[in-house]
Amino acid sequence: MADKIKIILIKPPQKTLEIQPPLGLGYVASSVKDLADVAIIDAIKEKFDVNEIIGKLKNKKFDIIGFQCY
Repeated sequence: MADKIKIILIKPPQKTLEIQPPLGLGYVASSVKDLADVAIIDAIKEKFDVNEIIGKLKNKKFDIIGFQCY
């Protein structure tokens, strides 16, 4: 069997005082978990800025990068 594809799903940083779990990203991740290795970055919870996210992306090679947006 071929290697699973690697997916990263990102909730980008934004100015807010509320921390809510990225449920939509969780739903996407759970629906493809049998086909892919999936990771989620919640930049608000982790207090990551854009440069820290870019650093995480450079460290590993992902086949798909998804962003939560409204």
